Amino acid sequence: MILGTLASDKLVTTVNAILSEVFTEISPNKVKIFAEQKPQFDYQKIREYLRVLNVDSEVEVKVIGTGISNWKQQLSTETVDVADVTPGRKYMALALHNYVKAGEVRYVYLQNESKGYRPFGYVPFQEIKVVNLRDGKEIQMRAIKTRRELERRVKLGYVGIRTTLNMLSLLGKVEIDGIPRQDVRVDQGIEEMCSIWSGRRRFKEEKILFETQGRLIADTNVYINLGPRLLSLRNRILPASSTYAELLNKVTSTQRNDYNLIKFQLGMYAFRLVHEKLPDPNRKFGDASLVGEARALKGEMTENLTLITGDAGVMKSARLKGINVVFLHDLEKREEEDLASKAFCLSAFENVEVKVNGDTFLRIGGWDTEKSTVESLKEEYNYSYLSSLLTG
Repeated sequence: MILGTLASDKLVTTVNAILSEVFTEISPNKVKIFAEQKPQFDYQKIREYLRVLNVDSEVEVKVIGTGISNWKQQLSTETVDVADVTPGRKYMALALHNYVKAGEVRYVYLQNESKGYRPFGYVPFQEIKVVNLRDGKEIQMRAIKTRRELERRVKLGYVGIRTTLNMLSLLGKVEIDGIPRQDVRVDQGIEEMCSIWSGRRRFKEEKILFETQGRLIADTNVYINLGPRLLSLRNRILPASSTYAELLNKVTSTQRNDYNLIKFQLGMYAFRLVHEKLPDPNRKFGDASLVGEARALKGEMTENLTLITGDAGVMKSARLKGINVVFLHDLEKREEEDLASKAFCLSAFENVEVKVNGDTFLRIGGWDTEKSTVESLKEEYNYSYLSSLLTG
């Protein structure tokens, strides 16, 4: 069986299209990728991903060149069983749809495009549809068994844990339990902090962030409290030098295995997760420094600037200086939550068990400020190993 698809300027787009098709239970012995030019990526690594899923497939890249007439001429001679038109430029997708001889032509529809360009499994599967473009029918995605004798213990960050839990959700209901550890001194704030990370408890004021126009700048407590949930605002949040300097100071000066140290380490992790480019670490920190930085940025920018904080003192000081502020202080309970955020947060303080339909599939622990150790207990559904390959 031949699966045909397109090259893209981002490797993840092509990989996600191929893996989405495999999770509809097709098993190609050849994947043919049509490209405009010689690829800058090593597409052969896709073979390794497929082998994890018991698919032994050749991966071939065919360079077509540019131009619609050129694509029409060359694709008219191609035959595939399934053509996936998700990646690539629009004219490439149209050419693959219109000119290749294909048993089926499919498209992977992503409900929320802001979650695109992420590793396979990052987006919850209820937000993805694989559609047959010829009859408009949806093709269901199902859990695919992994190859046996894969490494059962891997290191994963938030993104890898999220992709793993989402893949396991294809089997049924996923739940997590925290198991206290003896080596970490903690207080009663863990459950609340990790519930806020997961979104099970949210600040009522969070909705204002999505209604506010312009750029945002966040206090230290915002990264500590919201964690990876800030990824939904990453294109708008500027990395504050004073916030980064304070986090850096806290993670290098607080007592080992103390609750407060771990709390600031999680805040630093969230900061690095949200911001690819880190600011100057030598800036002064503190409330006055943050407000001063926000005021300076406001004077330099044509866009509106809003400061996010959970500190009443910072809120009052900033408003007195004419800075727009969203003050996070009023919590409410919500039904939905991101289990990956909660599992990663809890793994900094406790060992975590992940259950699917009541049966334990994973153990997560050994957090080291960047990644946690994830142990797969089910050899035939070792999605944590696949996630380790996909997320690096």
